[in-house]
Amino acid sequence: LQYDARAFIDTLPAEAIGEIHLAGHATNQVGTDTVLIDDHGSRVPPVVWTLYQHAISQLGPRPTLIEWDTDVPVLDVLLGEAMWADMLTASIMFNQKQTARQNATTRACWASTLFEGEARAGMPVLAAFAAAKAARATPVASPPLKERYHAAA
Repeated sequence: LQYDARAFIDTLPAEAIGEIHLAGHATNQVGTDTVLIDDHGSRVPPVVWTLYQHAISQLGPRPTLIEWDTDVPVLDVLLGEAMWADMLTASIMFNQKQTARQNATTRACWASTLFEGEARAGMPVLAAFAAAKAARATPVASPPLKERYHAAA
């Protein structure tokens, strides 16, 4: 089939997407066609991760479920897949925030862009990192040296 999954994702209304489900698939040949069967029995393949990245970039962060119903692996493998989804989302959102900050023209605009959505996306580590980075980037006026230290009388 000639199907453009990225183009399909681009047409989805963001407000209608509440959750994203990811799963592995089996690959079967039917004549000259390759058919992918959603079997929920293996790791999420790289091509699906690429589509997931595109979806998150277009739609924003969404709760994500790793579906694995057959040939269930040890918990570490399942957690690894879930962590990968979290890391991809965090990376995409961080890069989008960084780009927004770079494009901001005023301090007020820059400050509102910095924290917008961080807590909503469930990424407090990124919010803390952004706040620390902002604190380093914002010059603070220091009192003259003699006013900062009080000599004992």
